[in-house]
Amino acid sequence: MSDILNIPELGELEIVEIYDYFNVPILFSCRNSVSHLYIVLFADHLPEYEMWLYAEVSLTRLNLIRSGKVNLHDAFSKPEMRRLLKVMIPHNNSGELNSEYITPDQLHSDVFPPVDEYLNLGDTPLVAQTNLIEIAKSSGREIVGLNFNSVEEYSLEAPILPLGKILTRLQNVINTIGMIRSESKQKNKGIRNSMQLSILAIQPGSFDITLAFKKENTPPIKDIPFIQGDTVSEFLNLLRSKDSESDLKGILKRLQSRVAEEYKKLLISLSESGADTTFSWASPKSDEQETVSLSKNEIPKLIGILQRTFQEEQETPLTVTGELIGISLSSKKFEMKTKDETYKGFILKDADSSIKNATVSRRYRGQIKKILNKSEATDEVVKTEYLLLKLEEINY
Repeated sequence: MSDILNIPELGELEIVEIYDYFNVPILFSCRNSVSHLYIVLFADHLPEYEMWLYAEVSLTRLNLIRSGKVNLHDAFSKPEMRRLLKVMIPHNNSGELNSEYITPDQLHSDVFPPVDEYLNLGDTPLVAQTNLIEIAKSSGREIVGLNFNSVEEYSLEAPILPLGKILTRLQNVINTIGMIRSESKQKNKGIRNSMQLSILAIQPGSFDITLAFKKENTPPIKDIPFIQGDTVSEFLNLLRSKDSESDLKGILKRLQSRVAEEYKKLLISLSESGADTTFSWASPKSDEQETVSLSKNEIPKLIGILQRTFQEEQETPLTVTGELIGISLSSKKFEMKTKDETYKGFILKDADSSIKNATVSRRYRGQIKKILNKSEATDEVVKTEYLLLKLEEINY
């Protein structure tokens, strides 16, 4: 029994349902630690080995087989994934287990069930395994779940473009928080690699995606497992702050503007999808699952907070010396290049009259007012503007 539930290619399996039994289950369904489903058949008894066939199935396909809408012959002779895993288990542990992926045409038709053999378990379907805690503990990985609710298009499938944007921007937020939390620029490459999320499973219904952090036998940084969990916890705190503008600003000021910018992009992609979204987290180190939901009506308010800025003017103008490389009185624009920097901006409406007679390619001493545009959420500079107040030509 233990041999048929411990297959190297599939990992450790647990039985979901048994459909036929003779001393041991000989026809059953099972799942592995990341919720991939299989239907399994005892196919043949050979002198030295037992032959078992494992066909990977989606939840939809398994429910069609269970209800008798797909016969058992087709379940194995026409597998959904176009291949079978053939496992040869030696009698009495007298040899090594052998397994290989094959196509059904590589087998004699006698190993498949008869074409008139069906299961008939009624119309009550199996439902997806949604216990992220079990997945986290069995896989030893930090697990993140996404659920998209109340969007008709997501009932059985999801369009690639909005979903791709959401996943990419979620990854970027996780990367950025992870690097901030690591507090070491030298570790950034290792942190970024270890923050990679992989898709473990996608389920229909309200459309669930199960993600897991990259698992490494020897992490490049000893604190990686801690940083992964700490990163997701911080991300969920960010989501929870949706109801308190002061809490949101407090978290973002601590995490800095890079996180704010990536979070804003994620919120925009969620808004474009039109979905209510639920984020969940399960850790192998905890027996509790944390969940935070964002409704499609809450997201625009959060985006608005992240987009708000205020201006801060420097009281004392800058005095710079350099070449005037561009000026337009009609559009009120200028560009001036010094030894160390190029200043580009607008001419103040009440600027000194000396600017009217300025000539491109000549050297000037200029007075320039610096204006800082700061994010309300983080109090960090998001854009710097320059206003030209006065020009004084330098003659050699």
